[in-house]
Amino acid sequence: MNRTFASIASVAAATLAVVGCTIVTAPAPSKQATPAATTTAQPTTTAQPTTAPTTTAHPAMNNSPGKPSVHTRPILAGRLKWAETPTVASATVFGGPDKAEGTFEGLVYRIPNTTKSLPDLTGIRPSARLYTKTFEVASQDFSQGFPNALTQSTFFAVRYEGTFTVAVSGSYDLRLVSDDGARVRIGNIPVIQNDGVHEAAEKFGNINLAAGTHTLVLEYFQADKKVALQLFVTPPGGQERPFSSAL
Repeated sequence: MNRTFASIASVAAATLAVVGCTIVTAPAPSKQATPAATTTAQPTTTAQPTTAPTTTAHPAMNNSPGKPSVHTRPILAGRLKWAETPTVASATVFGGPDKAEGTFEGLVYRIPNTTKSLPDLTGIRPSARLYTKTFEVASQDFSQGFPNALTQSTFFAVRYEGTFTVAVSGSYDLRLVSDDGARVRIGNIPVIQNDGVHEAAEKFGNINLAAGTHTLVLEYFQADKKVALQLFVTPPGGQERPFSSAL
């Protein structure tokens, strides 16, 4: 009987040993397989940054439509500024609405109420347009403004431009009276500078002109109080007279 139990015990031990081996060895392959699966999945996640270039392409697309608008606005603004400037409805001491042969065109601008000298009018939108044959604004009060265009009668500037003809070559004397500042240029030559805030004051200039056509630019600004703008010319061997388109 003891032998029987001994043989049974030995068989059971052998069976348990075999079963134990299968229990121990079976999980080992599954543990090694899971790390292998996780490591092979990692390269698929690192592939995601390849989508980044598609997002960086959008700013370039947004910039390209903006470039034409930057270039076209100043061009359109310059054209409209000239075309839309209203002409005064009636005559003023600085000029009127009639554009005729021999007139100089004037553009009127608003300027800051702190202006102390002739401003650079480049890029400023004009508020009124007018025409004059001569510059004969004697010292006086001015409250009229510029009908149908600009109501203010202080802190404005006027830029006149036009052509004139010279019959006789020679030395021409000019006299400018202004309140406040003004300056005269013929062609590219500055002739008289009478700048600053001041009462009516006169300045003189001289220029040699050949017979033919020349361009006059007269710039003037008014701060407050009285106004004055007069331009006279003395031709060779002649008498002083108001500057006009025919000398």
